Amino acid sequence: MDNPPRKSAGSAFQQLAWLQWKRFSRSVSFGRKLAVDLFLALLGAMALAGALMAGWLLIPLLGKIAPSADYFQLICSAVWAWCLAELAVRMFFQQPATLQVRPLLLLPFRRGVLVHYVLALQALSFVFLFVLVLLASLGVSLVQHGHSVLHVAGWCAGLLFTSFALGQLALLAGRSTRLLVVMLALMATVAGLHAFGIIQVPAWSRIAFMALYATPWLCLVPLAVGMLLHQRNFIAMRNSLWLEERAPWQPSATTPGTMTWADRFGRAAPYIRMDLRMIWRNRRPRSTLFLSFLFLLYGLLVRDPGDPKQWFMLMFCAMFMTGFMVINFGQYMPAWDSAYYSLLMTCPSSFQDYLRSKVLLMRAAVVAMAVFSIPYALHDHHWALPLLVFCLYNLGITVPMVLFFGALNTSRIDLGRSAFGNWQGVNAGRFLLVLLIIAPSMLMAMLIKSKWGAATAYTTLACLSLAGLLAQQVLLRWIRSFYAARKYRSLAGFNQR
Repeated sequence: MDNPPRKSAGSAFQQLAWLQWKRFSRSVSFGRKLAVDLFLALLGAMALAGALMAGWLLIPLLGKIAPSADYFQLICSAVWAWCLAELAVRMFFQQPATLQVRPLLLLPFRRGVLVHYVLALQALSFVFLFVLVLLASLGVSLVQHGHSVLHVAGWCAGLLFTSFALGQLALLAGRSTRLLVVMLALMATVAGLHAFGIIQVPAWSRIAFMALYATPWLCLVPLAVGMLLHQRNFIAMRNSLWLEERAPWQPSATTPGTMTWADRFGRAAPYIRMDLRMIWRNRRPRSTLFLSFLFLLYGLLVRDPGDPKQWFMLMFCAMFMTGFMVINFGQYMPAWDSAYYSLLMTCPSSFQDYLRSKVLLMRAAVVAMAVFSIPYALHDHHWALPLLVFCLYNLGITVPMVLFFGALNTSRIDLGRSAFGNWQGVNAGRFLLVLLIIAPSMLMAMLIKSKWGAATAYTTLACLSLAGLLAQQVLLRWIRSFYAARKYRSLAGFNQR
């Protein structure tokens, strides 16, 4: 049989965009995703307006801050900080473009066209659009202040191509843990050399970008680097684009012992053993827990816990340190079980036992994080009360909230991939979820403290936490009914690959 005719790149891109829109509109969570996207579009429009104003007002602002200095040299000296911040945003916060390509491999689409489509979506991200608006506004402002149009155009193009190269580098680092570690080690080395005065990064930045302004054709250098990284991403993605899994089979590790101690939890024991084995045997949950322990270092941000001006930072760090493992790990429940969620729904047990096992694990995580935070309280007694209050708050309030919002999660997770540079299952809704969990307690504590004092704020949070612990059975029954009502939506979402 003759091969079907292949589609041209232009028509293929149009059809891919149409297929992606049909998949989005027919999703089981279309309403929630549409509401989140509209909200993010509003925030994006506000951010673009801010970028437009920032680029236009930057030169007058620098003139007021440092009237005797050359504003253009100041801008060139600070470009390195902008590049570093953009790289961090792209690596750790920007969600990469995705496409469900396996069903499309059965259709007359070239693999190269599919990869180019994904890379084009990645290149035309919101971060790139933000940089484009900012540079366009700044470029017009520079021309208004007497700079050459040709040189300003070359300088802005060079910065825009640098942003493109940073996006490709972040995408490449997201696919290679080794490259990510090398980049972090290199940045740490440069930061150390700068801290000891061996090198001056702002001076190097000023020299490089002043040269870019003086010689506009140098803008082709970051473009060439970006195209090389783009080609490297293209080759890596195309070589991994197959219908079948091409990774070699590896035997999974097994947990020592039979975990007979879990039998004391009754009918929730099988689920507890299953979750612990899932964490032990798979990279994604293991690395997620490791990242959670790193957030214990947040307490180092509070220089003087006894300073009333740092009270909010003290409360925020106490909340994060004792509850981040629950927020980071628990927000993906029940997506951790997405590979076998349909099997769990056929087991002769109730949602009550399943959810009770999740509650026990998350509360154990809160207690573990509180125990590991004790050195802060031993070093300074001002840490003791916030850590105790937010340990209770996370036990009584955060755990039920995370479990409730978990029912809205319908994104499948591949357990075999590491959490480092892995954005699978991460979307804007996840960040909004974290905001909804953290913001109420922080706002309530600030409002009560401003009117009645810190002691009243601690007491209110503690009482609210105890009320949540006392009402746990009522809350668990309500959450169980919510999970049962959304059971088929969750199954449909987890089955979408």
